[in-house]
Amino acid sequence: MSVCRLPAEEDYWKKGSCGAIVYPNYGQWMGLSRFKFIKKNLRLSDYGISAAQKAQDKMWKVRDSIVAVRNNCKRFMPRCCGIAAIDEARIPCNGRAPCIRVLKSKPIKKGWTLWCGVDFETGFMFDFHFDGDSLRAANC
Repeated sequence: MSVCRLPAEEDYWKKGSCGAIVYPNYGQWMGLSRFKFIKKNLRLSDYGISAAQKAQDKMWKVRDSIVAVRNNCKRFMPRCCGIAAIDEARIPCNGRAPCIRVLKSKPIKKGWTLWCGVDFETGFMFDFHFDGDSLRAANC
């Protein structure tokens, strides 16, 4: 939730400090009970899709979010400036989720693997694909 990790979620709403660690005091923006309510009930996926579409698309719960991020990447960087690089990026994930890869030789052992198209001059990511996700023309 923050740059400095605290042991419990409730610690982010504490005031003051513990030694050199200053608590962030998120309570000035939102109460803890309201945050927990939103976290419990927030859904970013379309549950109205058919069972056949769910079986075909392993990442249907996060597909809308992925499409939104990819569209914004393409909007801000519609095409590469000249030299492009394709690189692997890892997102740590310890829960149950689709397309998780376990690679013991990597610094991030368990998580999602993304293949990113990056502009060499600016370092801006203009496109990405999940490893294990379908790379059909409809998704590209």
